[in-house]
Amino acid sequence: MGKRKQPFGYKMEMGRIVVNPKEAEIVTIIYEDYANGKSLKKIADSLNGQQVCYCEDKLWNKNMVARILEDKRYTGIDDYPAIVNTEQHEFISRQKSLKNIPCTRSTNQRLLRSICGKAVKDEVELQIKAQLNRLIENPDLVVSPVTKVVSAEVFKLQKELDDCIYNNVPDDESARILAVKLASAKYEMLGNEEYETIRIKSVLSSHVPMTDLDPEILKSTVSKIKILNNGKIELLLKNNQIIGRS
Repeated sequence: MGKRKQPFGYKMEMGRIVVNPKEAEIVTIIYEDYANGKSLKKIADSLNGQQVCYCEDKLWNKNMVARILEDKRYTGIDDYPAIVNTEQHEFISRQKSLKNIPCTRSTNQRLLRSICGKAVKDEVELQIKAQLNRLIENPDLVVSPVTKVVSAEVFKLQKELDDCIYNNVPDDESARILAVKLASAKYEMLGNEEYETIRIKSVLSSHVPMTDLDPEILKSTVSKIKILNNGKIELLLKNNQIIGRS
């Protein structure tokens, strides 16, 4: 047999297009199997175990199955008797459209995977959002895990500035110079933890609680997320403070 003159499931009889019962049964099986989640390849493989071929001397393949699922004539148009109903065909079309959508991870999912080292469940993302919202509502919860002792230089400059300001005859120019030196000395004392604490507080203070997890807030405040055995989480902030530890 050469190329089919009629779609699979039909034949010509007395000049009219009629249903081919054996083939029509296969069409029905194809629609049912695809609706139940079988892939095109699995359907083709199962059909090759039956005696009804798509074309003589040719094995079924996924392209043959796809053509049958896409052909609207099976619903009874253009003088073709119906083998499946319109609702079935439309359902299959929707299923095929959904399967053809590229599988892409959201920005949050990709980011969380990179921070956690693995894919995370929705409930973990909700916990992360809740912890960050708690910090947004109260940025003072962010504290430096390292406390530095005030240096002798800072102590000396602070005393000189106080004396200058509270002197009976204040020297504005001297006070200004001392204030600049004191600020510089305090800045020199700042380690990475103190700097990151100030920065994180600034980031959090400028936001309102999130409805959905904001990837920018997550990236700018959290360096690592640990998922505990009990399903709870710990956030390691970029200032090395751990949030969520009981």
